[in-house]
Amino acid sequence: MENYIEYVFTNGASAASVDVGKAKFLQLLDFCKGLQGTKYFNKESIRYFYDDLVYEIVNNTEVKTYRKVGLNATTHDTYTVLKFKKEKIPYFQFPSTTSINNVQYVSSAIIRFHNNIYMNFEVIEYKDKTVSPTYKAFLNYNHESNIDPVFIQAKLRDIEKAVNGSGIHRITFDV
Repeated sequence: MENYIEYVFTNGASAASVDVGKAKFLQLLDFCKGLQGTKYFNKESIRYFYDDLVYEIVNNTEVKTYRKVGLNATTHDTYTVLKFKKEKIPYFQFPSTTSINNVQYVSSAIIRFHNNIYMNFEVIEYKDKTVSPTYKAFLNYNHESNIDPVFIQAKLRDIEKAVNGSGIHRITFDV
């Protein structure tokens, strides 16, 4: 069962791509920062990927290790819904290896709507410099068993209404 859902904004030309494009990324970021009652913070991280494991160094001070298994992806015209089972793991379970699948350098602005609902704006650069940076904008929802589903749905509908009303992008949250 999924416990982590990402609603990834796409550029419309290729709904399978997580890159929304720099211009729309900046528009969405400015719009969301201006929403009443939101707080945002910045984060810099380096992510190392090995199969479904992630080792992340956050702001050069914190290490997060987790398993993130993709369960389902549903593509729409302007966004993609990605469902995952995500679980924290002890850092020593990340293998000591030179066979890392991917290394990402991520600059994030994160807007908190609720304890388990965040809008994320990530500029992702890759160790492989032949790959262009990715501008990823997505809302993530962390599902927990003790959450009031009616409250969460209402919160998501408020965010949906605000984003759709901005004229910048269209999205529908299906929780």
